[in-house]
Amino acid sequence: MFFKISAEVGSLVLTPSWFISLFLLVPLVTVLSFMLGVIGSSRANDPKSAQNIAFVIVLPVLAIIGVQLTGLILLRPLMFIVMAVGIAILDILTLRVAVYLFQRESIVVRWR
Repeated sequence: MFFKISAEVGSLVLTPSWFISLFLLVPLVTVLSFMLGVIGSSRANDPKSAQNIAFVIVLPVLAIIGVQLTGLILLRPLMFIVMAVGIAILDILTLRVAVYLFQRESIVVRWR
């Protein structure tokens, strides 16, 4: 069964900030998290330590979500765009580092 969204609720939820964060910021953060995970796993000695590194990588994202949900800061569309540009630049730099550090053969040999 589909629920109908009233116009009042829709106007509160479907905001420019929501669209910017959903279609611009979320993919950029996902790519950044993935590449940081690749870097962490290429430096780890076993799968357990790689998993711990990946958890530490996710903590800043959870902190941003928590601060936004508690209302300590209110992120406006311009702030989302500034964050997206910053994360896009960080994505490019991280990609260069991840390509340089990733060595599949050494990971397979080390984790046996």
